[in-house]
Amino acid sequence: MNHKKIFGSLGTKVLVIVLTLCSAAAIVAGSYLAALCLNSGAGMSDLMNRYSYNETSAYGRKIADSGLQALRNDAVVDKLTVDGKFDGTQTLDIMHQDAGISYEKKDPATTYTLNDLKKLYESDERTALDRLSYEDGSSWSEYIDLTEVYENGDTYLKDEKGNVYETFALGESLNNLADADLEITPVYKIIFDQKQRSVKLHALSNAELGDTSLEEITETELRAILLLGDEVSALISDGNADYTDYNGEFLYYYFAGAECESALPQSKETLARYALKNPGTVSISELYHKLTSAVYEVGQTAELLAEKENGQQLGYYYYVDSKGKVITNYPAWSELTYEEARDQLIGQKAENTGAYAAWDSQTWSGIESEGTGNTGKELLDQIKYFGEETLGEYQLILAENKTAAENLDYEIQQKKETYNQYIAMAPAALVLIIAGIAGVIVFFIISIVQAGRKGPGKERYASTFARCIPIEILIIIDIVCWVIWASVVAAVSSGLYPGTYTAASAGMLVYFMAVVLSFTGLMQWELLTIICKGKAKSLLKNSLIQIAATKLKQVISNAYGTRKITGKLVMCFCFFAAANIICLLLSFIGIGIPLFILLWGAVLIFLMKQCVQRQKVKEGIHEIAGGNLNFQIPVEDLTGDNLEMANDMNNVREGMQNAIQEQMKSERLRTDLITNVSHDIKTPLTSIINYVDILKREDIQDEKIRSYIEILDRKSQRLKHLTEDLVEASKISSGNINLNIDEINLKQLLKQTNGEFEEKFARKNLSLVCTLPESQMLIRADGRRMWRVIENLYNNAAKYAMPNTRVYVDGEFKNGKVIVTIKNMSEYPLNFSAEELMERFVRGDVSRNTEGSGLGLEIARNLTVMQKGSFDIYLDGDLFKVTIAFDAV
Repeated sequence: MNHKKIFGSLGTKVLVIVLTLCSAAAIVAGSYLAALCLNSGAGMSDLMNRYSYNETSAYGRKIADSGLQALRNDAVVDKLTVDGKFDGTQTLDIMHQDAGISYEKKDPATTYTLNDLKKLYESDERTALDRLSYEDGSSWSEYIDLTEVYENGDTYLKDEKGNVYETFALGESLNNLADADLEITPVYKIIFDQKQRSVKLHALSNAELGDTSLEEITETELRAILLLGDEVSALISDGNADYTDYNGEFLYYYFAGAECESALPQSKETLARYALKNPGTVSISELYHKLTSAVYEVGQTAELLAEKENGQQLGYYYYVDSKGKVITNYPAWSELTYEEARDQLIGQKAENTGAYAAWDSQTWSGIESEGTGNTGKELLDQIKYFGEETLGEYQLILAENKTAAENLDYEIQQKKETYNQYIAMAPAALVLIIAGIAGVIVFFIISIVQAGRKGPGKERYASTFARCIPIEILIIIDIVCWVIWASVVAAVSSGLYPGTYTAASAGMLVYFMAVVLSFTGLMQWELLTIICKGKAKSLLKNSLIQIAATKLKQVISNAYGTRKITGKLVMCFCFFAAANIICLLLSFIGIGIPLFILLWGAVLIFLMKQCVQRQKVKEGIHEIAGGNLNFQIPVEDLTGDNLEMANDMNNVREGMQNAIQEQMKSERLRTDLITNVSHDIKTPLTSIINYVDILKREDIQDEKIRSYIEILDRKSQRLKHLTEDLVEASKISSGNINLNIDEINLKQLLKQTNGEFEEKFARKNLSLVCTLPESQMLIRADGRRMWRVIENLYNNAAKYAMPNTRVYVDGEFKNGKVIVTIKNMSEYPLNFSAEELMERFVRGDVSRNTEGSGLGLEIARNLTVMQKGSFDIYLDGDLFKVTIAFDAV
């Protein structure tokens, strides 16, 4: 138990957090060391194999870049050189740059000497030309040499020389120059003075075009006006003629482009002046784009030729195009075939060459130098990449120039020194990264297990801070902490100007270490606080959102629950309509349509859920309505009105089940009572019948006594029949009766019954009319029980039929059944239903005084049903009709 106490102690928790931070620091240190190695351009494979820089993929890319760039420029060299030599006196028309120096119809306004273009490439004006080319005429106002300055709450514009101009003053100047009453776009007349580098600008109306009064404005002010305003229609005068309809884009190129032309074409006029004189046919932006392209092409060609002449190209190339033409910068290969040059490299017979690679697209095969690490492999990969931009088949060899490799340029030399300096640290960097990642994961998991644990027990707790403060407040505190952290990091980062720290400086390492450790610590504190709160089961205990949601749910539930179904439907419709309107409004900011889809999807799911619940309730009602009172509607997945309906239906089922059980209990008690009483009466009744029978045998002369004996005999027999009926009804109700089902002839049974009841019918002057089919009426039933059924029906007719009427007995076959119908006119009014008539102890009229027990019809019906027959009574006025039916055999 002691080790559990130590595991949950405060000191152990602090130690785990410190170890987590140390692991994060190891990741930073390892990543920093790896970055120093990779900063040279080397890959992870180079570091893991401890290759020297000349064996790295980065060095292979440098060789390939040098050789392929020389190859690409060879086509340009041909059109800009004479016999492969650069001649600065040759001229080039920048509008026909692809034709080279051999183009014959050169325009002096766009033709420069190669020396002039080379000087522009080597001068500071090249940066300005780069900007002009980059702008492409589409967003010129964004690159004017004016920047916005915010000081003391005011906004200023500052030019390259540091002059500051108030935007208000510039705006006023523009407003003063424009005639507010003019209905046309203001037209400005501008005169540009090359020597004074200033312009004069004046707003003109149609009536004032001849006015020569001008207001001077500096070039910077004009640029500010162009920056602040939209397009400007202008009249520009060069002292001799006016040229109309120039927009702000033209004005910018006119001024900015002229500043870039330290060298002029053979016409001795700037391109801007040339465009000014040819407004309808010459594009000023195209002129400066062509000039920029020509400057770079000529300058790079001159550099390439110088490197080639001095042997400073790091990569040798040998290229055979699809037409079989050989191009190479290695003189010894100029007369060789691809196979011969390749074999020289394989046999190490090519002087001054190092790592190499060769590729033949015709055979889709290639080779690379051995023993050169990743350099040869990278050369081969670069050759294959080159093939993606080459049309047709080709053969290409790239090889290292050893002389150039010994005199690398400054950039490559720096990368080489950096790589060689830090390559020894690569294994340590990898170990630090792996160990750091593993440590962060392990110690963070341990801290999660420790969180919320105090001592060896299983009790979970959270600090007062975490337990009492709502989760929303904690989130706000977290956000504030992250904002402060990001602000501090941003402020410190903005203070690290380029050059303040080198890539290998200790200060930069400390900076990154502080950023990562503060990030890790803050993240760990937030997560552990939330985990402690969750383990203490107080994550949402005092949540403001939960409290508000509970209150809102309560209000909506109360408002919704107290309304009828129509009111609930109206509320749902209103909420749905309001949600649709909100989604429609939010569609203007791009999130409305996704929300709209989610809303309709949620409604569809809700309606499907309601339909499924309603179907469950419906199926349950059908089960209960079908008589299955043991079925209970499951309510676990039901909600709302469906739940209420299901509960009510279950309660109804339970009430019906209880009522039926009570009725069955009462019926059972009554049956038991009748059975017991009948058995108790049977013994003394037998004695009475026997003694009455003895008295009847005596020769009693007194008529009065003899009449009494006859009454006793009749009443005792009646009581006997009543007792037997009660016992039989009780047996039938309890199911305690055995049936001997056999094939019987119902026709014969009816004829036999007709004979037995002929005398009894004659007493009431009843005429029996019996109509039976000629064929035998065969059914499957118990003969003795069937006789009892027929006897009870005949007895019922004999007792209750109206005297001097007819009793009809009909037999027939119908739909595969044997049907027997008995009809008679009742002596007493039939003022009740057929169902009531078949109940126990019910007789045709409450005032009648016959000897019936009221059990005959019920016994007949139950016996018929038990033998799988049907028994139906029909009453129509005083007409009494009984129909029994059995399946015919």
